[in-house]
Amino acid sequence: MKKTSNSEMEKIAEEKGGKVEWIPAEISRHITDGNVWYYPQLNKKKRMSFRCKKCKTWYLLDECSNCRGVKFKCGLDKDRNLGVFCEKCDMGISLWTCTECGAKNLASKTFYLLDKGCFIASAVYTSKSTVEVDLFRKYRDVVLCNSLLVP
Repeated sequence: MKKTSNSEMEKIAEEKGGKVEWIPAEISRHITDGNVWYYPQLNKKKRMSFRCKKCKTWYLLDECSNCRGVKFKCGLDKDRNLGVFCEKCDMGISLWTCTECGAKNLASKTFYLLDKGCFIASAVYTSKSTVEVDLFRKYRDVVLCNSLLVP
């Protein structure tokens, strides 16, 4: 993870164009019909970051600090904590310490993805960070984006 300024984070979002923004993506574990899956699914190359809960400092996750891998997945560490892990070497982040203020942060609660917001849901619920909007986002990412109907 690389400490990154607010202006640099905004610049990264602007480079993607359109209505792209850093959206909180709380990591979670789900069991459906006996199958275990994690949200968010990181099968696409998405820009990822963490943000300290205390001082709001951003940390960009571009590559694994162990093997320089660039593909990540969500999952559990050996102590069963949710986090983000390198697909190449399985090293990951479940608990991290902010270098700015020293606060300990859970990866599952401080993870952000660069993504398009759900405009209609955000307008209806007057915020992009309500439980309902998050549910719509999860449904879009997990069900609709993995459907056979989506090219």
